[in-house]
Amino acid sequence: MLLAAAHRDHRWALRASLRSEYGVGLGDLGMLETAELLMWLPQGAALWRAFGGDLALSEEAHQLRLIEYRLRVLSWQQTKDAKSGRNRPQPPQKIPTAGERGEGLAHAERQAAAYRRRNKST
Repeated sequence: MLLAAAHRDHRWALRASLRSEYGVGLGDLGMLETAELLMWLPQGAALWRAFGGDLALSEEAHQLRLIEYRLRVLSWQQTKDAKSGRNRPQPPQKIPTAGERGEGLAHAERQAAAYRRRNKST
């Protein structure tokens, strides 16, 4: 099912991931072989970035986000706000999936269409 979704919605990312990681093209392998390789793509591969979610970032990128957050907390601890417990830095947000991004874009498009209807000049 993942292979079908990748092929249907993110073919370019699937192709790029197979080329960069294994040096093979999308049409070079059978469906079973492609599915096997797909399941072993590392975090941060183009396909996972297209799908979004936790796999979109490499392990190094996750660690860098955590380090950056901890440095912001350390800096915040030296301020007056820290003594009163205000304005604490927010931890890194989760990476939205492609479906969540699509929902957000659809919502924004509906809002834009409603705005255009309300402000339509005749």
